[in-house]
Amino acid sequence: MNLLTFGDWTQLYRYITSIISILLFVSVIGNRKIYSRIKSHMYFINIFFILLTIFIILEIMNGLISNQYGIITCIGKLYTFSWLLLIYPLIYIYSYNKGLLSIAKIITFFTIISLVMKSLIWLLFNNYGIDIMHYVLYEFGDEWMRDGNQRIPSTCFSGILFVVMLYLLDSNNNIFIKIFSIIIIMFNIWYANFVFAARSQIITFIICLVIYVLFNNISKMKKVFLIMLLFGISIYIINTEEFQLFIEGLSIDTYSIGIRFIAFDYYFNLFKDNYFLGISLSMNENLISGSEGRFFLSDMGNIGNLISYGILGYIILILPFIRMIYISLKFKNNKMMYLRILLIYTVLFSLMSNDIYIKYYIFGLPFIWSIFEYRRMYSE
Repeated sequence: MNLLTFGDWTQLYRYITSIISILLFVSVIGNRKIYSRIKSHMYFINIFFILLTIFIILEIMNGLISNQYGIITCIGKLYTFSWLLLIYPLIYIYSYNKGLLSIAKIITFFTIISLVMKSLIWLLFNNYGIDIMHYVLYEFGDEWMRDGNQRIPSTCFSGILFVVMLYLLDSNNNIFIKIFSIIIIMFNIWYANFVFAARSQIITFIICLVIYVLFNNISKMKKVFLIMLLFGISIYIINTEEFQLFIEGLSIDTYSIGIRFIAFDYYFNLFKDNYFLGISLSMNENLISGSEGRFFLSDMGNIGNLISYGILGYIILILPFIRMIYISLKFKNNKMMYLRILLIYTVLFSLMSNDIYIKYYIFGLPFIWSIFEYRRMYSE
């Protein structure tokens, strides 16, 4: 979340969290008493991690053979997958009363703090030229700008925060909690539009809000009111200059969108020669400087996984999403609607631009997946 990034410590933090994730995983499966509490619910997850381990070994071998990388370099390109192991301690925590509630409170609190902090950094720099946390401001590089403003990415927990606020809006009768939830939802969208300047996230939020209104189990009068309110807000937004700029930015003639088509053609030509294991460890960098500009493989969205890790890796990496879709369709209750919205948010955002498996967002995946497993555990 970059709360303590006062220096160039991002890589160090990733290594530390990776080690912690592995240690927590070992502490769960290595303790018979702890693991026995969740063992009966872990069959699919265990199969997934066996397949993921085989895939990682094959990718490392591919890197060693194709580019004569050292083993440390190869592991360094794949170590963030270790964060997925957090699903084991998370499910164990959820197995206790109010375990999920405690985790949700922690995520909500620190995500809000992080987004507020990043917003202040963004405002101070872009409006006044004051750089108070350089390594947060330039996390994605000094050329990551839009409309003359330096951009700062959202957190890996923005989707969870969004859904938690929707849940509080419905489940809590306290008027102040409802107002607070609305404010945080609007702040999340504002951040996506201005600080992150990510059209993909704005579109995702809007689609999720529409689904929430249409499928929410509320009275017809409230639903009609919400639809009319959204319609009125939409009419107002459509007539603003910012919206016109937003629409113009979706054109394939713009650099941001047009470069993706050029990049896809470039990467796909490389992929054709490495279709089974992908190009991730047969290339030196995620970034390629071409004649038409700078290409980022991560800008390809979810299709970048297919290009990076090949057909084998792609099939394995979509298994958690197949699992979450299965759970969301099989178990039907009031709370499952919010998880479906969270799943839709994650899938759409990944497909359009910011894939959940890239190093900036993969840390959030075990938290998302574990909530689905928790709902399954207590719905059977």
